[in-house]
Amino acid sequence: MEFRVINETGQRLPAVQWARLFRRVQRGERAGSTTSVALVLTTPQRIGTLNRKYHHGSGSTDVLAFPAPAHQSLDGSGDIIICPAVLHQRFPRESLPALLRHRFVHALLHLHGYQHSTDRAAKRMEACTQSYLT
Repeated sequence: MEFRVINETGQRLPAVQWARLFRRVQRGERAGSTTSVALVLTTPQRIGTLNRKYHHGSGSTDVLAFPAPAHQSLDGSGDIIICPAVLHQRFPRESLPALLRHRFVHALLHLHGYQHSTDRAAKRMEACTQSYLT
């Protein structure tokens, strides 16, 4: 398994045990040894551009997940883009490290094929997210 973090924000961010969370989710989802994930921490402008271009969204969002095209079997490979500034703006009373951990695990689950398009699926995904965070 390969995992890397890229910080494009130009700011020092709170310490989060990214690799530990990554391994926990990958083991729990029975990911293969060839799984590769890049986590990019970026700016509101950059995530807004990506959101418009690839998800046809409007404006900035807090997290995007892009499964790797070569891994159609949903082995958990792909790229995760998180914008700490948007997270902090949307949830100002929440702990930024806790928000970052939650959104990271949520995005990893998207790479494994989880969706939240129905209430039932959203509840299942959130329960699974919480199980990896505890």
